[in-house]
Amino acid sequence: MVNNLNKTILVAFPQSGADLLVRGLHSILTGQLVYSDVGSEQTMSNCPFVNLQKIHDIDLKMEIDPNQRYIVQFREPEATLRSWYRHTIKNKETPWEDFYDERLRLYDQWKRKWVEGDFNHRILVTYEGLIHNKVKTVKAVADFIGEVDYSHRIPYLGAWST
Repeated sequence: MVNNLNKTILVAFPQSGADLLVRGLHSILTGQLVYSDVGSEQTMSNCPFVNLQKIHDIDLKMEIDPNQRYIVQFREPEATLRSWYRHTIKNKETPWEDFYDERLRLYDQWKRKWVEGDFNHRILVTYEGLIHNKVKTVKAVADFIGEVDYSHRIPYLGAWST
């Protein structure tokens, strides 16, 4: 179990696999992880029991707090944008090309801020890394959040090897 769980913000670009990561974290941090995905950076300060908050920061207005821990999750842009288009443009009146051009610019700006930016207390998680090496990736994120006892079996991820 977790002895010391740090308050952490999961900054995830849309359709980057944040739900998959959170399911893995829940399986390790059972009973310890209090997750919120309402989208406001104020939630964590307003709700002291929340220790993992998901935010997209699509408008890029969130200030980076040098004392805050961040999990930054992203995905290869083409796959991200295709998935985002399929899940959000229900009526398909917005042509793919228009959606792609606009969102690719947004993706590039978001990536410059969150992935390429220079700040402490951050772990980068790619969707591709999560898919190809789920156990290693989820363990690294769990260790970043707090101290974890891996001596028990985790149903979602299988047995841990140390």
